[in-house]
Amino acid sequence: MKQQETMQKQKNTRKKLSKVVLLTSLTLLIFIVGCKPKASLTEESTLEPRAFRSVMNAHAKNQPTFKTISGRLRANFEGGSINQGLNLDYRIERGKTIWMSAKALGGLIRVANAMITPDRVQFYDRINKQYFDGDFQLISELVGIDLDFEKLENLLYGQMLFDFKSKQVNAGSVSGDNYLFTALVTSFLQQDVFIKSSDHSIASQQFTNINAKQNLVIAYPDYQEIEGKPFPKEIQLLARQENQEIKVNLVYRNIQLNENLSFPFSIPNGYSKIEL
Repeated sequence: MKQQETMQKQKNTRKKLSKVVLLTSLTLLIFIVGCKPKASLTEESTLEPRAFRSVMNAHAKNQPTFKTISGRLRANFEGGSINQGLNLDYRIERGKTIWMSAKALGGLIRVANAMITPDRVQFYDRINKQYFDGDFQLISELVGIDLDFEKLENLLYGQMLFDFKSKQVNAGSVSGDNYLFTALVTSFLQQDVFIKSSDHSIASQQFTNINAKQNLVIAYPDYQEIEGKPFPKEIQLLARQENQEIKVNLVYRNIQLNENLSFPFSIPNGYSKIEL
């Protein structure tokens, strides 16, 4: 009896871990990765156009130039009944491929794999034996917002999810330490970006649905230097919807640059397809 109870408990734990992976995948791909600008908040600006361009140009110089990056991420998730940590092995060829493999229970159990390219989004869940195989267009049509590979990369690299234009922005200085840029990226979604005046890295990005009680904050509390440029060491994500709250914390544990990488990915036979 005790053995059966232990086996059932382990099975429930694996199912919970699976839900964590699926929740996080959908959160990153649907809620987090933003939209394309469609409307301007105001034609006025508290920052002169020349100063605005100077800050934007300085921030643009922080864009990564490496060809590949790989290593391990520590991911912690908290929301509802889920409070769990995962180790994520990652391999990225900039502009081409994001590959991840998720492990739980101290790396003892491999629970999911994902591979994302500009044209394709794939992942499979080893616990429930399910998989998804689609593209950003399918997900964009489902949720009604414009998603793409570049926005997901920008989130991981500490970059703005899309480029502002001066006529779309109401900008100002905050506490003398950060610049604040605010714009409507759709008719209902507002983005606030805080850029540090010291090195022009992003302190945080915030998205607010002005028609609903929805809010997402992407914060970068700690940076490290990679190839002479600031690169996130930690990423904190906080999504709120009415009385629900999801927290995701990502920490880069180690980083290797410009190595020759392989991206092994094959959906196992017998898995059922996830239909969105």
